[in-house]
Amino acid sequence: MDGVLACLRLRNPRRVRARRDHRRRAGVAASPDSEELFLAGRSLGVGVVGLSLFASNISSTTMIGLPGAAWASGISGANYEWMAALVLAFIAVFIAPLMIQAQVTTIPELFGRRFSPAMRAYLSVVTLFLSLVLDTAGSLYAGALVLKLFFPDLQLAPTCAAIALFAGLYTAAGGLRAVAYTDVVQALVLLVGSLILAILVFGEFGYSWSAVVDRVDPEKLLLIRPLADPALPWFGTLIGLPVLGFYYWTMNQYVSQRLLGARDARTAGRGALLAAILKLQPLFLHGLPGCDGDGAIYRSGAPRYCVSTTRCRLRPGRGGWADSCGLARGDHVER
Repeated sequence: MDGVLACLRLRNPRRVRARRDHRRRAGVAASPDSEELFLAGRSLGVGVVGLSLFASNISSTTMIGLPGAAWASGISGANYEWMAALVLAFIAVFIAPLMIQAQVTTIPELFGRRFSPAMRAYLSVVTLFLSLVLDTAGSLYAGALVLKLFFPDLQLAPTCAAIALFAGLYTAAGGLRAVAYTDVVQALVLLVGSLILAILVFGEFGYSWSAVVDRVDPEKLLLIRPLADPALPWFGTLIGLPVLGFYYWTMNQYVSQRLLGARDARTAGRGALLAAILKLQPLFLHGLPGCDGDGAIYRSGAPRYCVSTTRCRLRPGRGGWADSCGLARGDHVER
């Protein structure tokens, strides 16, 4: 709520745009300024904002963790994704316009205006620490594991370092614009790849929902789980996930930067709505295909190196589930 209220202490956005236009006419924009680097010149369109928001949250960590969570405890893990859709819809209507109107570059800057420079410094440190330790580290690890499935001779640590170096170079060279357009490609690849795998898996059931219901444990097909459920009880879904969602989609600079880079408030809102729609699909493309374990995947003609989903131990993570099962350890079996 403080983040929303902070948006109300604004400098005049028309004055900000006038100063920016003046700098451009004077030739200052010949070299990229902080706004161009961090916010792509506030020029991102609806499709780029929506797909970039989606890709910043959905990555190899989700493709690894969500099917593993479904295999171990059912599709309730997809509630992380569905709750995010509700939060994004709320953001599109109420928060995104305020964030754009504030004309800030970062979320810590917004809190610095609302509270104090000390709050800005504190939130900056916390944001950087969490981004490195949770978001970046997890994504590098999962991405390296996925590459190891296709190229088993790769070493984990050098692969993580190579991914980080490549991402750092194009980010430093192109700023948010390069990241956002890379996110668009990544989102499309993830969606198409997940759709193909889901079709292959459901083909093993004759594309019949009744066959799925007959074969899969009914407990695994429950989105709302009992209060004593060890994975995700209904009370956690009702109370915990919205709190986590509002922090992640508004306070997290890694995500909110996409909204701040939109060309105007309407674009930011529509981009958030597009991301909300896309967040509805992980249940069908990742969760349900994982319910049957790895049996259907092996029979469906999946790649030669498949990951054993036995001995799974799961823990909740960013935007879904981070998993420490056989896949997270890089174990693979040969068909």
